[in-house]
Amino acid sequence: MGKEPPRGEAYADPRVPFLDPDPSRLPIDKPAKRLTLARFLGLRNGSTRGSIYNLFSSVLGAGVLGLPHAVAAWGLVPGLVMVVPFALISLYTLCLLGWSGELTGAKSYRQLAELTLGDRFPVVSRLVSVAIFFNTFGSLVVYLIVLGDLIPSFARAALDAAGVDPSAPPAVLSPLLSPSLVIVAMGGLFGLPLSLVRDLSMLRYTSFLSMGSILFLAALLGVRFLQAVGAGEPATATAAAALASRPRGSVAQLLGGLPTFIYAFSCHFNFFSAVEALKRRSRKAVFQVQLYAISLSLATYVAIVSAVLLTYNDRTASDFLINLPTADGAFTVAKVLYTSVLIAAYPLNCHPCRSAFLEQVGACGRSDAARTAATVTLVALSITLAIVCPNIAVALSLVGGTATSSILYIFPALFFLAATVDQPTAATAQLEAAAARELADARADAAADAAEEDDDDEDDAYVPAQLMQPSPAVRVMRQGSAIKHVGGRCAGLVRLPHHRLACRGLVALGGFAWFCSALALVAPAAPDS
Repeated sequence: MGKEPPRGEAYADPRVPFLDPDPSRLPIDKPAKRLTLARFLGLRNGSTRGSIYNLFSSVLGAGVLGLPHAVAAWGLVPGLVMVVPFALISLYTLCLLGWSGELTGAKSYRQLAELTLGDRFPVVSRLVSVAIFFNTFGSLVVYLIVLGDLIPSFARAALDAAGVDPSAPPAVLSPLLSPSLVIVAMGGLFGLPLSLVRDLSMLRYTSFLSMGSILFLAALLGVRFLQAVGAGEPATATAAAALASRPRGSVAQLLGGLPTFIYAFSCHFNFFSAVEALKRRSRKAVFQVQLYAISLSLATYVAIVSAVLLTYNDRTASDFLINLPTADGAFTVAKVLYTSVLIAAYPLNCHPCRSAFLEQVGACGRSDAARTAATVTLVALSITLAIVCPNIAVALSLVGGTATSSILYIFPALFFLAATVDQPTAATAQLEAAAARELADARADAAADAAEEDDDDEDDAYVPAQLMQPSPAVRVMRQGSAIKHVGGRCAGLVRLPHHRLACRGLVALGGFAWFCSALALVAPAAPDS
């Protein structure tokens, strides 16, 4: 027999490492990664899909509850057509935030306000924090109003199941039938203690529960509608009437409901946190996050609004959860899930609301005593306003037309105008520098690939496809006064003056939203039937 080769060399094959008998030469075993729900769904931190989910979940909120009622005032078909422009405008203002962030290097909404408006217009920069405060505080009020609608419906359903007349309930259950007492109990027993907690990591899965409950509700509404259509004529007649419906009510009432459309696509404050989580933050990836988040939200809203209006038409309540039958066990589960979401979402919104409030107070408001006092004050005020104004349609119109329209329309336009006001070609110059770096990197990669190929049969060096057809950034570099639409797949170039003109239109649109909010107070929508 020949000499036995040394251990580890007999079957060593670098191409097939598992045939190597020497443990020292085998790959080091890495600890198995724990399977989480986010990893199972492909929503890992840093992935494009994860960022899309984060932005999408921030869009879906209390606005979905009042949107069917706002669309019903315009009619099903005209109302759904009107939802689309609001989605497109929201997408465009997200792009404005992305462009402004790229030009200034801002990492958050507030930082962008400081970098663009802080030196020239400090008052406007301070108003950003004020708008954030009123937007989050308005969400607190809306959550309590919805809880004041849901909990009594649960109590009435329980009394009906037990054969007890809801008009004469037992003394123990009578407080649960009063929306005002329920609002006080939810705010005092759940909202205040959870808002005083510093670490809210225990609520980190709230977004999963929120999005899951809304998608489950959308699917359930569709299934129940199809079952009702197959069961009898009344459902078909209601659907036909909904399809033929036209705008009803006064012009003031119709315009007063428009801010609800704005509130439905509110996610701009969370845009930077979703984008900063991307490991590969390219323009194409950022635009994908913006486009898919808004598109998914639009599709979800269209599905929910269509199912609700085809089922209830003009009987759609300002909070459509009130319309859902309490005897249906599946709908009850959906209501319970959404109730849990609202209870958990209250402290999640109270924290940034309190931070904005303390920021306005100043540095002296950073002590624990001031923090506790601010929390108690905000909870008490939200409870009071929810009792005084129990109509969610009016609340959404006021918040959507003032604070939300400022955050979505006015401030992104002002950020972009301020970032390009001094020298209109400054933005193009920065994009030209980025394009030059991109071209240099691509040429370096091409040279490295050509060196590795070293193919003697080819006389020319290997040139990748992205160099044969210039990338969007390269086209921007060649046309110095143009700004390429973020995303990398749009065919045309839009000049900077056109964007600046559109920004001025957005400011005017935000002012019109404020006017619509005033109309919501003067001529509120008709009460729920």
